[in-house]
Amino acid sequence: MTFTQWPSGHVPTVIKRVAPLWMKVLLVLSIAAVAALSYTSYLSYSRGSAWESRSSEALVSLKAAQNKLAGAKEEMGRLESDLISSERDVKSLELRLTELADEKAQARDEATQATLSVVALYDLTQAASSVTSLLSRCIAYQDRWAQVLINVASGATYDKSSVDSFAKDMATTCANALTSAQALKDVVDGL
Repeated sequence: MTFTQWPSGHVPTVIKRVAPLWMKVLLVLSIAAVAALSYTSYLSYSRGSAWESRSSEALVSLKAAQNKLAGAKEEMGRLESDLISSERDVKSLELRLTELADEKAQARDEATQATLSVVALYDLTQAASSVTSLLSRCIAYQDRWAQVLINVASGATYDKSSVDSFAKDMATTCANALTSAQALKDVVDGL
């Protein structure tokens, strides 16, 4: 008989071995623990790689910032010496400016005392022209008013509202002319 053959009347019996429950639970917990530890190890490794990558990037950024800082310090040193030089120049220019301002003020005072400025003379001419125009209009109104009075004395009749309106316009125009003439006189007296 060979190892793989059974005697003829023999019925093979299968013996089942039943593992106790605690062993099954222990096996499941062991598998779960190994899986959790493997996952935790994987996360730790990937986070470590990410931190290492960030750390190297930060190191590169730090080096670049240090280089920029060194360049900025050099530039600041140059600017500081330029600033000191500029401050000296500014002080001398301020002194010269003060001298020029004094000279200009003195020249202006002399020019003011010697003659009226062109602008003041132009304004005065414009004001005189405006007063002349207003006075001419007032005289024209008064001439017409005198003609109306002569015509009324001759027997002519006029509408009362027209006469009142004309008299009101004449009074307003003449009052404005007199006010402008007085203002011009005050300006001329002030010169």
